[in-house]
Amino acid sequence: MKLNKILWLACVGLGLMVSGCAAKKNDLSIIEAQKAQYNAEVRLDANSLYQSAQTTLNQDAGNTSTSANQQAVKNAMAELKQALAGNDIEKVKLAKQKLAAALQALKESDAAQAAADQAAAAQAAADQAAAAQAKLLAKPISNGVYFAFDSASLESAGNNLLEAYSTWLNANADVNVTIEGNCDQRGSREYNLALGQQRADSIKQYLVQRGVNESRLDAVSFGEERPVCQGSGEACWAQNRHADIVSR
Repeated sequence: MKLNKILWLACVGLGLMVSGCAAKKNDLSIIEAQKAQYNAEVRLDANSLYQSAQTTLNQDAGNTSTSANQQAVKNAMAELKQALAGNDIEKVKLAKQKLAAALQALKESDAAQAAADQAAAAQAAADQAAAAQAKLLAKPISNGVYFAFDSASLESAGNNLLEAYSTWLNANADVNVTIEGNCDQRGSREYNLALGQQRADSIKQYLVQRGVNESRLDAVSFGEERPVCQGSGEACWAQNRHADIVSR
């Protein structure tokens, strides 16, 4: 009876040992499966990062300002590719970290370059606006065109002034002007009114031929009614034979 009990206990113990070994084997299998899954996920993430780096390099192609960062990314990609070809997951993780750091540096360099380009563009726009404003203010100092006696023909000196006015008016599309024709006191009032109109019209035609919209130009005559010089003689009369360009 005692022997039977001993045999029974031995069998029970053996059964427990077998059961324990099986359980331990199952635990090891689970650990190995988890490890394999983890390694697969690391490799998958590493491949995804590799593809992202390649896309970034393609987008950055031709950007010479980041060539050093591009090369660092290429070197890290080569290292990661080599690690993925092997079985050492730690090398894969290390190469992945290096590539992530190199890629981040490249992106930061791109962002800095974009900011610099934007600042340069803003400065260029500001400079252009300032130049345009300066051009708007560059109104010719003189506004009087002088004529020979009994003539409405433009002289070369008058042409130089009118060339400056045509440039100024074309740069200032919101400016309208009146051209006022004047004459000396010789001749009848009616004749001088007509001659003053001819002088104003000749200037108007000159400006229109150089691109100034005709609707911005009025031409009127004051004849002999507004003399600059009240005396007589050629020196005085010459001062009264003019047409003035007046902003309105």
